[in-house]
Amino acid sequence: MIWILSYLSANFALVLATGLGVLALAAVAWFTRNWKAAVAAGVVLITGLAYQQIDHNAYNRAQAEQKAREVAVLQGRIDALTKANEADAARATADAAEISRLRQLASQTPANDTPCLPVDAAKRVGDIH
Repeated sequence: MIWILSYLSANFALVLATGLGVLALAAVAWFTRNWKAAVAAGVVLITGLAYQQIDHNAYNRAQAEQKAREVAVLQGRIDALTKANEADAARATADAAEISRLRQLASQTPANDTPCLPVDAAKRVGDIH
């Protein structure tokens, strides 16, 4: 029901014209004892209320469409994040397998206890300051 206040402020001229038309036709019907004027006042009132309801339904539909667009955008973002997470998990699995393979190769390498440089070359390198 709170939307009525918003509607009144947005369509003040229409509400005023409808209200004054209904009052004028009702007054004419009352003072002239003319039933046709009373029917006309009823028709104007019903038309005004019907327009108000149609306008309210259109507003609700526009809001629902806007929310549907927002939901679609957010769903697209969620899908993109899901794909990125799946790709990251696949990459992590592949990396773990590669690290395991490299560790296995490293453990199979034979030990080498021989010095890499002869003693005199190592002294020359050590003498460099």
